Amino acid sequence: MNAATLFRFWPVLILSIVFLFPSTVFIVDETNQVVITRLGEYRRTLRNPGLKLKIPILEQANIFEKRILTSGALPTEYLTLDKKRLVADHVTRWKIVDPLLFYKTVRDLSGAKARLDDIVFPEMRRELASHDFSKIIASERENIMDTIAGNARKQAEKFGIELVD
Repeated sequence: MNAATLFRFWPVLILSIVFLFPSTVFIVDETNQVVITRLGEYRRTLRNPGLKLKIPILEQANIFEKRILTSGALPTEYLTLDKKRLVADHVTRWKIVDPLLFYKTVRDLSGAKARLDDIVFPEMRRELASHDFSKIIASERENIMDTIAGNARKQAEKFGIELVD
């Protein structure tokens, strides 16, 4: 190739670099973890912060939080053992411990919140239905919450989620 030919392709090269570079380089923050997929197939997981590279257009960076996340629910009515109505809501604190399993099973935070609701609501209903209203309010509240959390924790592991509280 001669200099004239190279000079003609120089603007195309510059434009390619300008448009492809931002989609090649990305930053992993210390509060994030990333699952890299190439055309939908898993390639690698990045947990350490820093400047990272990926193949533009072919690879996608799926970013997930490392921090503890919170999801709450609207108050719901439950029946106790003595057939009294109890209105309660739950606040779930959780974190993503296996980003690949999380990506495969729930994909994103809204999917995770839906799954957690599907786990916690039946656990609360089952546990509250096995105690009298007065014991739930007075003496057994902590034990009941610990039982619900323990049962829900086991189920959440299937989604790469650790229930903290």
